[in-house]
Amino acid sequence: MQVIRKAMSMAKDEALIDQDNDDEVENLLKRSVLRLDWLNVSKIENLDAFTHIRELYLQHNLIAVIENLEFHLNLSFLALAHNRITRIENINRLPHLKFLDVSYNQIEELDLDELPQSLLVLRVTGNPWADSRDNYAQICFDHLPNLLQCDGYRRNDPARLSPTHLHSDRHAELMEEHKLEEQESRDEVKKKKEAMSHLHTARVKTLNETLDVTKSAIVERSMERMREKRKKLQEETQNHLNEAATHLQQMHLQHASWRKEQLQAHQA
Repeated sequence: MQVIRKAMSMAKDEALIDQDNDDEVENLLKRSVLRLDWLNVSKIENLDAFTHIRELYLQHNLIAVIENLEFHLNLSFLALAHNRITRIENINRLPHLKFLDVSYNQIEELDLDELPQSLLVLRVTGNPWADSRDNYAQICFDHLPNLLQCDGYRRNDPARLSPTHLHSDRHAELMEEHKLEEQESRDEVKKKKEAMSHLHTARVKTLNETLDVTKSAIVERSMERMREKRKKLQEETQNHLNEAATHLQQMHLQHASWRKEQLQAHQA
């Protein structure tokens, strides 16, 4: 689960770049979890090489649109909490998605048809859509037949459900408790986010520098091999030309000797 973070924190020794490059890429593509949380990511993009992953962490970023995930058909876990998302879209064709966290975004209207029917766990609390509905969990349960849990509510535990006409008092109590906890942790989360942002920015810079060195080394190695092959080809061509010239010279000498012998025989 730490593949990206490890890559960010580990600077390769220049002498090992060529040796480890292929193994590192192969190991990266075998990972099933990709963590890109707390990185100030503003757009979901450049993940074409990771369509095999099963878990994707993108929480605590600056993402406004859910996009470019249509080919990630193996995704079963998607975390997008604490972003700037305003609507759910482009994920209803992910057939294996079981867990979706879009809590604490800016979703005012939730189109339930955009949620995949395979969902087992859904987190939408902290959005205007959920905050304005006492029975939002029941709405989700009614629309998603496989959903087992929506935030703190479970399908088969009526005491935890929140329809207004049955559990409005309990729901209000839970919401109040949650608001208090949220207020207390908000400053702490902000400080942690700022610290993590600086740390990951530094790690991304290190990773980019490492990738630049790796790229330069690979290009230089390829150019060196091309130069060696061209030099060898030129040497082989020159050898063939020299052999041909020597053979032609021998033929001229043999022909001259033969003509001399013929002239001498004719004069005799």
